[in-house]
Amino acid sequence: MKVRSFLVAAVVTAALIPSPAYAWGKTGHRVVAALADAQLSGLTRAHVKELLGVESLDEAATWPDEMRSAPGQFWQKTSTPWHYVTLNGVVYDHAPSEGDALEALNKFSATLRDPNATLGDKQLALRFVVHLVGDLHQPLHVGKCCDKGGNDVKVKW
Repeated sequence: MKVRSFLVAAVVTAALIPSPAYAWGKTGHRVVAALADAQLSGLTRAHVKELLGVESLDEAATWPDEMRSAPGQFWQKTSTPWHYVTLNGVVYDHAPSEGDALEALNKFSATLRDPNATLGDKQLALRFVVHLVGDLHQPLHVGKCCDKGGNDVKVKW
């Protein structure tokens, strides 16, 4: 009986401790990528395989977030605002000079279509396109200004 009481108390205590809500993360990106992958034509799937090799589309979708902690200007500053976008009609006095998710999506889509782009550039572009489509389906990443795509919104349950 003591073990059962202890387990109940431990579960109740754990449930009451506030923790950050990581509601999108890897799972959200992988689900969006898996849904997209299921819709690919045979030719497009072959192009994806050519670029990613054995890496799946849903694995590629999480790569830009995994790289955000990498050192260097590109990961620490340049690509950070690419993960969200502010809606039209919302006053945004602090627009990032690096662009936003929509600008990055257009840039990387153009890279994928460019016959002169290197393999490395196309691999980077595909990873970002898949990732950014997922980001744009995350409600907090599309919205008001100044909260960095909801990243500055702290929610505890």
